[in-house]
Amino acid sequence: MAANDSKETEKLEESVITEASGGMLDTVNRKPLAPLMDAPAPKTEGGGWLAFGGAAFGLLWFGGAAAYLAGYTDLTALSPAQLAGLSVFAAAPALLFVLAGLLGREVSRAGSRARRLDAAVLRLATPTEHAEEDASRLADAITMQVDRVNKAMESALARLAAMEEVITHHAESLEDGSTRARERAEQLTRELREERLRLNDVSEGLDDKAAMIAAAIQDQSKMVAAAAELADAKAAAGERLIKSGAERLSAAGQAAEEAGDRVALSLDARATELRDFSDMLRNRTDGLEEAYLKHRDRLQDVTETLRKEQEKIGAALDFHKAELETMTRKARDGAEILESTAKNSGEVFLDAVDKALGQAKDLANSLSERSEEAARAQERALDRMRDAARAAREAAEEAGESLKKQADDAEAALERVSESGFEVARRSDEAYQARLREAEDLTARAEKAAEEAAEAVRKQLSETLDAARRESRRIEDELSGLRSKLEDAPDAARDAAKAMQRTLEDGLAQLNETAQTASDQARDIDALFQSRIRQNYELLSDFILRMGAVAGGHKPLDLNINELPDPLSARRKDEDAPRKDGIDKKPTSKRLESEKRDEDWEAAKVEERKAERARRKDETKPALRSIEPDRSREDEESEEADFVDDEDDPVRDSIRDGVAKARKEASWRWRDLLANMDSDSGDTPPANKNGDKRNRGGRDN
Repeated sequence: MAANDSKETEKLEESVITEASGGMLDTVNRKPLAPLMDAPAPKTEGGGWLAFGGAAFGLLWFGGAAAYLAGYTDLTALSPAQLAGLSVFAAAPALLFVLAGLLGREVSRAGSRARRLDAAVLRLATPTEHAEEDASRLADAITMQVDRVNKAMESALARLAAMEEVITHHAESLEDGSTRARERAEQLTRELREERLRLNDVSEGLDDKAAMIAAAIQDQSKMVAAAAELADAKAAAGERLIKSGAERLSAAGQAAEEAGDRVALSLDARATELRDFSDMLRNRTDGLEEAYLKHRDRLQDVTETLRKEQEKIGAALDFHKAELETMTRKARDGAEILESTAKNSGEVFLDAVDKALGQAKDLANSLSERSEEAARAQERALDRMRDAARAAREAAEEAGESLKKQADDAEAALERVSESGFEVARRSDEAYQARLREAEDLTARAEKAAEEAAEAVRKQLSETLDAARRESRRIEDELSGLRSKLEDAPDAARDAAKAMQRTLEDGLAQLNETAQTASDQARDIDALFQSRIRQNYELLSDFILRMGAVAGGHKPLDLNINELPDPLSARRKDEDAPRKDGIDKKPTSKRLESEKRDEDWEAAKVEERKAERARRKDETKPALRSIEPDRSREDEESEEADFVDDEDDPVRDSIRDGVAKARKEASWRWRDLLANMDSDSGDTPPANKNGDKRNRGGRDN
């Protein structure tokens, strides 16, 4: 029984230690947060120094005895019995020392085992306190895990706030870029509208110039007719020459009309081309506006997508937070259930042990009472036997030999009584053994019930701990998944921001290229249009010069482009000196004023274009720096060099060369003729005067 009790005690100790060690949750780093037991684990070995000391003393004794016997003088002369006694004298104490060391080691180990048994019995005697300690340790571990989860959530929320600020900053920069792009598009639209208004003004000026040229041609034809009539009246001999001149004049008039028609057709074609170009510019502007609207829609879609992703992340965080709270509540409920179960199991175990002890005490009391009753019955039988023997002895003494038969009968009765007493004692002994067996059965049943209760408690505790471990693993998996999602969220947001930035860079680059192309085309068209107008002016001047030469009977002069003589020089020679000087000074001053006005106008246009290009470049630099922060100073210098090289326009250079050459040679131009006609003769129609003033005003503007 004692051996069985010790085995059961060791089993219960091992189960309690296993349950206490399994009741602790694993952390994220797989490191225990608290020790498994309050006391350190007992050592299974001990007492080695005692065995070592016994062996050392034995060897010392044996060595000393061997040295003494080796130094004995006449050892060979001793008898075998004497040698055996000397060997026993040398070896027996050494063996006794070794045996004493081994016994001391076993005694030390037995003491350690007894201490472990006492600790196990103490743990079994107070299971509620240990269960409370395990439950408190589990609650501490769960609280630490919840705190770590809260810290991770706070850091994740801080990262999300930082990412939201970054996204807000990028959105603001994108809005600023879109605002600047819209302003540039609006500015470009305004400039195109101004160019269109200028082209309309130029077309109106051309119409006025055509009307003025037609009036001048009519005046010249009238002058030629008057000169022909005068020549016919004065000289009949020159009639053929006049007729031929009239025919040539009519042919020249038809040629002039055809040239005027061609000029008008070319002007109409140019006006049509300009209208087509304005339509094309309008289409380009509409395309730019559509592209801007598309980019704005894309930005809005991307912003909406980012907002939805933020809402999804927030919802996922709220869901995980709710799950963590639910798991925390479940863990707390499990700890409370575990604590209540441990308390109930301890109370049931204590009640079962108390009941078994009470039943054993009751059985022992009943057995002692039965044994006492049997002893009292036997004593009463012995008393009766003594009384009968005394009576028989008295009867024998009184009856003598005559009552021997009665003595024999009494002896037989005594034998029967002794046999009956022995039978009663045997029966009482059998009853005692039966009661003892029943007590052993009850004790075994109580032990079995206690074992079953302990096994049930251990199974329930193990199931609870397994559930807690599974829950902790699931919590760790959820935390790892949440951590991976939180780690991937900044990368995804960064990739989306980079894609959006690339899209904006491409859109702005295309917008800048389109605007630059449109501005270059407008400048080219303006330069070509001005060169064509200047060429038309020179052709008309050449035509008028040749027509005047034919009308005056002179040979047409072969002159270069932009080089025409003064047609009024011959008439000025016939006039007197004072009038000649006054007339010469007046056109010269007017020519100088017109040339100065032309120079000022061209210089103003050049400065205006340079200022416009510098302003465009200054407006483009901040946008490019905000889109491409890695732009170096060398790239900006190269762009400035390209901008300076872009000023070398071949059409504009050819126009400037022609103007400089004409000024250098002091040639005559159509403006000078109109100015002379306006100052010398009063026959110029009012329409021409108004047209000339309007053209001068438009040129000055």
